[in-house]
Amino acid sequence: MVDIPESLRSVYTTELREHDGRYVLEVPKREVEDGVVSVGAVYRVGVLSTRTATTNDASLDKEMTQRSSDGTQEVAQPVKEGDRLVVTIEHTGSQGDGIAKIDGGFVVVVPSTEPGDQPLIEITRVKRTVAFGTPLDR
Repeated sequence: MVDIPESLRSVYTTELREHDGRYVLEVPKREVEDGVVSVGAVYRVGVLSTRTATTNDASLDKEMTQRSSDGTQEVAQPVKEGDRLVVTIEHTGSQGDGIAKIDGGFVVVVPSTEPGDQPLIEITRVKRTVAFGTPLDR
């Protein structure tokens, strides 16, 4: 089970690159400019592998990502406040909230849910890299 803490700061997609004999995961410039992360600070990083792309998956990935000015890819916001949808809770975060992923990996945090639940939710808050939803069918 993956434990996603309340202090989750950012979610984005990037490539692992080799640079001067080391391997580097690039952080989008906007994360530093927006104060999400600071140069020189230490962070815990979770790495999730992507599935092998099929033609349909590649189309979805293209729709769900956009190229930022520094060349990395970030997940687009597939929902807006007030949207209602059914999600599948995959994990429980450190604060006990359910964690779902939709449309290519965008994270949705849903309180009062457990892995395996498939609640109808309403999106109550959307940040650049994560959304929060409230279960409607409880």
